[in-house]
Amino acid sequence: MNYVFTSIFTVEMIIKVVGLGPKAYFHDRMNIFDFSVVIITIALIFVTITTDVNFGSQMNLLRSFRILRIFKFFKSTKSLKVMFNTFIVTLPAMGSIGGLLFLLIYVYAVLGVNLFAEMSMSAPLNEVQNF
Repeated sequence: MNYVFTSIFTVEMIIKVVGLGPKAYFHDRMNIFDFSVVIITIALIFVTITTDVNFGSQMNLLRSFRILRIFKFFKSTKSLKVMFNTFIVTLPAMGSIGGLLFLLIYVYAVLGVNLFAEMSMSAPLNEVQNF
């Protein structure tokens, strides 16, 4: 999948450089970021193929930088900015709700252990047919 996404991003980069021109392409910071991620990825793939060096965790770190490309859309779209800011504002409340759900599940788990711990294998229950 790394080769597929690298080729997609490389084609996108080439189309943007040809369409915008090199001067306009390298004027935008996100384009410079995309360019550097693509070039470093191509270099690491080339080194991995030609030598016995394995860039396992470094390649994963570089792939995670590709996710940062999403923030380009937040910069350009006002409705996405509003949605993202709303999500950030609601995170503390989500933590509280998550804590309450965890507490509820924990209480029911303790209750289940206390109610069913003494259950022994008898006529309807055996090693195969149990809870």
